[in-house]
Amino acid sequence: MIRKEKQIQIPRKLFDLMAGYIYDHYDKEDECRYRAIHTGIEQKHDAILRHAVYSIYKTSADPRLREEARQHYLDLAGIADNFRWDGAGNDTDIFDKDVCAGGDPEDCHD
Repeated sequence: MIRKEKQIQIPRKLFDLMAGYIYDHYDKEDECRYRAIHTGIEQKHDAILRHAVYSIYKTSADPRLREEARQHYLDLAGIADNFRWDGAGNDTDIFDKDVCAGGDPEDCHD
């Protein structure tokens, strides 16, 4: 059985920039276009990686692997440690007890 290669979508504007870059000759005046293409491809690569790690987190039969993937996904997504739940469904305490004695986020100040 022949498997089809997976396809990914990219924004039309990025495609147009890439096609223009490839078909035109590169010179120093194209530096702006090069940076736009590089940034777009880097963002797409990061999104693909986040998706792959998230898929492992949601589908793995191994609880240890699921937790490792969850932590890695949260790291990639830039979620702060104090804003995460512990994996057992318990929220972490994101408010400083000394500052937020009443537990109301409106009372919290840095």
